[in-house]
Amino acid sequence: MKRKIKNYPLLHPVPIVLACAKKEKKINVTTIGDVAIMGLNPPLIVLSTNEKHLITDFVDEVKILSLNIPQEKLLKKVDYCGIYSGRDVDKENLFTYEYHDEIPSIKECNISLNLKVIERVQIKQRVIYITEVTGTFVDEFLLDNDKLSLSKMKSVLYGLDNSYYSVGDIIGKGYSIGKELK
Repeated sequence: MKRKIKNYPLLHPVPIVLACAKKEKKINVTTIGDVAIMGLNPPLIVLSTNEKHLITDFVDEVKILSLNIPQEKLLKKVDYCGIYSGRDVDKENLFTYEYHDEIPSIKECNISLNLKVIERVQIKQRVIYITEVTGTFVDEFLLDNDKLSLSKMKSVLYGLDNSYYSVGDIIGKGYSIGKELK
């Protein structure tokens, strides 16, 4: 029997990304767990930040950013970027950067997405950005015969139990295994 608990957006786990934006000559990086795919055609991603976060100021001004998918090996830096504000510490020097279409992305991350803000919505203290993917950049080791192989990547996930997880084994193919029930 299920028991009612405090209202909570209990989707588990959620991907952790490093958002990266440049304003003037300064790069800001922050950890975001409030992120989701909104559609494939067009390729849309929604992300949410707090109105007081420095990344919000950057994105509001430049309207472009990169989302970078970190791996387990970057977990300490990922957590650091979520704990400390760019207003208080300089997180720019934690990573090296490469530029795609003038948008900085984190070189140490195996996947980087360039995003353009389509719409900004504010609900209470949360700023929600609806964005379109304008560039997808993947390290070659994740490609097998030009097909993406995410099983090689140990991306970081976040559980609402305040724990980090890693992507595990493939347990089935989408739009395929359900056919066995027919």
